[in-house]
Amino acid sequence: MTALALKNEAYSLIDRVPENRMPAAIRSLRRIVSQSDEELRKAHDIAVINANADYLNQGAEENLEFQADIWEDDE
Repeated sequence: MTALALKNEAYSLIDRVPENRMPAAIRSLRRIVSQSDEELRKAHDIAVINANADYLNQGAEENLEFQADIWEDDE
């Protein structure tokens, strides 16, 4: 089953549940399923960046320290 078919199937199943009987988790799932593919890609990208934020920040700090060392050597 393709991702699009799975998304459509999930949405049709969720859509059958009356709003007043829908648990919060299913309401959240409904919002996710109804998002466009581009929104989902953006959310995934942000999640990946956030999951690796410490590593990325450490690399940026090392780069800045290295640049600072080069500038100090030129003086």
